[in-house]
Amino acid sequence: MIDKLAHLDSKIQLLQKQKERIRTHQALSFMKEAQKILIEDFTPEIALSVLNDSWTAASKLQKAEWKKKGYSFRQHSLHGPYKKKQTARTADHQNPTAKIQNDE
Repeated sequence: MIDKLAHLDSKIQLLQKQKERIRTHQALSFMKEAQKILIEDFTPEIALSVLNDSWTAASKLQKAEWKKKGYSFRQHSLHGPYKKKQTARTADHQNPTAKIQNDE
C-alpha cells in the first residue's frame, strides 16, 4: 500500500512538472505571436499595455468574438511554423495520461 502511494506521489510530481512545461510553452508561444505583430516595436511592456488597453476599450460583442477565437490560439501555435517533429519522448509529454496508463 505504501509503495502504491509513493508511486502515485511520483506521478503527481511528474504531472506537475509537465504542467509547468506546458505553461512555459504557452507563454513562449504568446511572446512569439506578439513579436510577429509588433515586429521591431516589441517589448513585453508594450504588448501588455496594448492588450490591457484593447480589452478595456472593447465592447461586449468584441470581447465575445475574441473569446470564441481564444481556443484557436493554442491550436495555431502548436501547428504553426514552430512545430517540432514529434518524437516518442515529446508524445509522452503531450499526453501524460498515456504514460500513466502504460505504467499501470
